[in-house]
Parts: sequence; structure tokens; C-alpha cells
Amino acid sequence: MSTSGTFSPRSRIALIVLALVLALSYLLFSTWFRHKLEREAIEFRENMLWAVFQVQKELISTLRLSEGVVRGVDVSVDDIVLSFDILVSRVQLVQKGDGFSDLREVPEFNNAVNAIADRIDGIDEELARPGITAPEAATVLIDNLSTLERPIQRASLSVLHYVTERGLQRNAEISSLLDWMQILFVLDLVFIGVAIFIAFHQSLRAYRTAFKLEEQAIERRFLEETADRSKLEALGSLAGGVAHEINTPTQFVTTNLEFLKDAFDDLIGARDKKVSQEDLDFYRDEVPLAIAQSAEGMGRIRDIVKAIKHFAYPEEGGINTVNIAEEIRNAILLTGNQTKNVAEVETRIDPNLPVILGRTNELNQVLINLIINAAQAIEADGPADAADGAFGRIEVGAAPRDGHIEIWVQDNGPGIPADIARRVFNPFFTTKPVGVGSGQGLAISQRIVTGTFKGSIRVDETAVQGARFVIELPGGNIAATDQAAE
Repeated sequence: MSTSGTFSPRSRIALIVLALVLALSYLLFSTWFRHKLEREAIEFRENMLWAVFQVQKELISTLRLSEGVVRGVDVSVDDIVLSFDILVSRVQLVQKGDGFSDLREVPEFNNAVNAIADRIDGIDEELARPGITAPEAATVLIDNLSTLERPIQRASLSVLHYVTERGLQRNAEISSLLDWMQILFVLDLVFIGVAIFIAFHQSLRAYRTAFKLEEQAIERRFLEETADRSKLEALGSLAGGVAHEINTPTQFVTTNLEFLKDAFDDLIGARDKKVSQEDLDFYRDEVPLAIAQSAEGMGRIRDIVKAIKHFAYPEEGGINTVNIAEEIRNAILLTGNQTKNVAEVETRIDPNLPVILGRTNELNQVLINLIINAAQAIEADGPADAADGAFGRIEVGAAPRDGHIEIWVQDNGPGIPADIARRVFNPFFTTKPVGVGSGQGLAISQRIVTGTFKGSIRVDETAVQGARFVIELPGGNIAATDQAAE
């Protein structure tokens, strides 16, 4: 530097070279950083979730296949063994695969997988017995694996929590790296000038915004991916209740058919002898009743099967008209076994409800989530007026309100504290014990209401007793759609 305070040509060249080095360093660093984020995000999420869902899926598939064989489904021993072998291959891959070392750090999942592995040799010996039949093989698998289904489900939830925590840790690392990028940029500004500073600052802000949007998109995609799995879990929890609800009418239909067969045999066999007037009067009174009861029972079975099919399978064509009253009735029917020993379920449905646009089975899923949550709250802590010996009460209703449609599910349980009410729709937030709630039901319900139906769902903080969830759906969308079509 000269005595006048200006830089010499050599110094200026050195500064230019230094500025270029800093700029090149920034370019290389940002490129590496971007590739690192993309690679780690894809590899970590895909490896972890793929492994978890594969083990869980194959275990459930093997058990369901075995249970079907026990119930009389015609399946060969080879098919049962093949299903078990696929499960074994998934377990061994998780235990020994180089890409799953992080997954083995989750104790609950590692213990659940090891529990399956510990039983593999014993199961193989049983399945290898000469002349073993399909029912015998299925019984071996059920006896050895059925107790592991619940631990695997809980372990899956632990892995999801682990992935979330790792995501938070990764965000902290990203923030640290972003700080280094800012330092490099500030150093570069000293040599390059204000113009480059402004450009970089804008780029950094855009990057942070894009990163935030990507983070939100990942969370949204995750909820979408887990929505179907959540529906399968709901179907699993409802299956026992549905089977019980079907079994009751089936029993009295069977009894009535046996009575009708006996009556028919008596009357046909009486051609050569006179039937007493007392028997004729008895059959005249009882046969119509047996037929009516049988018809009623078959109608009950038909309604239950229709409701579960409606919930499990989406209608073709995506968006369709939705009958809210029918969706409420289906949800109450499917959750009847979960609520009947806990609470009385009442309905208040306005007869003038309009139909709306959406996916029917998705609204059904939301209502089932809310009703089961209400029943579990009452079952866990009792109704608010339990001291008076009162039974639990759940009210499900719907009515037009100020240009929109309001649907509500209200219970007389212990209610929701204000600090918890603000977080109930957050993904993975739950106050239930491990294995009872995954923290995804209300988050998925909110996504369905806001995404599919363009509405909103909230906790009514003005409820005096118990908890009250309110769904608000825009009204008049059918008419608007019809006018657009014309």
C-alpha cells in the first residue's frame, strides 16, 4: 500500500484474486451444501421409512394370510411359507444392511425386530415338518407372531418420532452452515462491494424461503402418505367391533331360519295327518315374525357392510357430491362397538342440509376420528358428571349456519385444557399413552377438511362441558359448480 493510502497495483491484483477465491469458495461450498442436503434428505427418509413399513407390512400380511387360512380360506402351505420368507428377508435386511445403521439406533424398533428374529429358527423347524398342513402352518405363525404385531406398531411410531427429531437436529446443522455462508458473504462484500451484497442477501432470503416451503411441503406430503396408513389402522381397530355387530344379527337370522325349516318340515310332513289347530295358530303367529326378524337382521348386515366398504374404498372420479347426514350415520354405525359401553350417541341433523362437493369416505374418516377420540376421552376419565352416576354422552350434529355448513362432535368428557387445545392439530402431538394414539388423526383430519373440502376445523373454546369439535364447510359450492358447468 502507498503512503497516500491507496492500494498498489499488486495489492489490487491480490485483492481481486482473494475476492475471486472467496467467490469460488462460496460457489463450491453452496454447491456441496445443496447436494449434501438433497442426498441426506432422500437417503435418510427413504431408508428409514421404507424399512419400517416393509417389516410392518410383511408381518401384518403374514398374520392376515394365516388368519384367513384358519377361518377356512383355501391357501397352500407354499404360499404361507413364501409370505413368512419375505418377512424374514425384510428382518435380516434391517438387521444386517449397511444403510440401516441409524434405524438400529432406535431401541424399541431394534427390540421388536430382534424379537421376530429370535423366533425365526423355531418357526422354520415347525414349517419344515413333513406333511404339515396349511392350517397347521398358519397356527404356528399366529402363535409365534401375533403378539409381536402391537410392538411393531409402537416401534413404527418411535421411528417416526426419531425421524422427526433427526429432522430438527438437521435443521440446526443447516442453520449453522447458513451462518458460515453469511460470514463468507460478508468477507466477499468487503472486496466486491454493496451491489454483490444486495444480490447475495436476496439470494439467501430466497433460499431460506424455499427451504421453509420445502420443509412444509415435506410435512404435507408425509401426512398425505400416512393418511392411507391411518385409514388402514382405523379399519384394524374397527374390525373387531364390526365383526361383533355383524355376528349378532347373523345369530338370530340363523335361529329363525332353523325355526322356519322345522315349521316347513312339520307342515309338509303333515300331509297324511291332520295338523292341530294349536300348531297352525302358533305357526301363523310366529312364521311372519321370524321372516320379518330375518329380513331386519340381513338389512342390518347389509348396512354395516355397505358402511365399511364406503369407508375403505374411495369412489371413482375423485370429487363427488357428499350427503353429510349419510356420512354421520355411517360413522356412528362403524364406531358403535367403541361407543356403546361408554356413551350414548345422539344426533341433531338439520333435515334441510344441502349436499356438498368432496370425497365421501374422507369426511367419514374425519367423523370416525372425532367420535373415537370422544369415546376414548370419556372412557379414560369418565363423564364430567360421573359423580351422579351419569353415562357418557356424545352428540353428532350438522346444520346450516350463516352461509356455511357446521358439523360438530361434542362429548361430556373431561374437556380439553386451553394450552392443549392450541396444539391438538399439530402432527405427532398426543396426550394418549403409547400404542393408543399416534398424534396423526387430528392432523390428517385438518388436512382433509382444509384441503378436500376447503373448510376449517377447530376446538370450540366456549363449550361449557366436555370437548366440542366444530367443522365449518363452505355452503353453496354445488350450485356454483353447476352454474359453471352450464
